[in-house]
Amino acid sequence: MNGWVRDCTGMHMKRSAVLVGDSLYVTVRDCKSLQPVSRIRGGRRYAFSNSDSSMVLFYNCYSEYREFSL
Repeated sequence: MNGWVRDCTGMHMKRSAVLVGDSLYVTVRDCKSLQPVSRIRGGRRYAFSNSDSSMVLFYNCYSEYREFSL
């Protein structure tokens, strides 16, 4: 409750750079998700994820898309 994440960068992530779960009143600001490496299926490619949370603000975040095939 009442948390924040700011100015973080996730690179070569398999799932999420920032995952907000079971939370309330959270701000995620100025974060980046760069060069994801997972397959694009089954809910694996969410750069910023909000799971069972309320009142979450994602502000000025950036994510790259990279095609990946195995």
